[in-house]
Amino acid sequence: MRLPPKNMNQGIYWVSTYLKYNLDKPPKQPKPTKQQEYRSMLLNMLNCFEHEEYPKDIIDYINEIERVLQLKTINSKHIEKIQDMCTILIDKYK
Repeated sequence: MRLPPKNMNQGIYWVSTYLKYNLDKPPKQPKPTKQQEYRSMLLNMLNCFEHEEYPKDIIDYINEIERVLQLKTINSKHIEKIQDMCTILIDKYK
């Protein structure tokens, strides 16, 4: 940061510098938290299932997604479990 010239009124200089560097910037968009990312991903996965008639293992998979969505905190272990179930179902129904 530059120092103001000695002959300039300090108050005017610092106010103009503050306004130039702080108020002219657009506010930062808050980054979504991991919880929000996990919940949106699970909701997108759940929206892929439209019909009511599915085999039992797919219904178990849907129920597991719904169960995890009901939790207060979702961590990476829950996501890994759901992804593992998904890969098993993909291999089974290829």
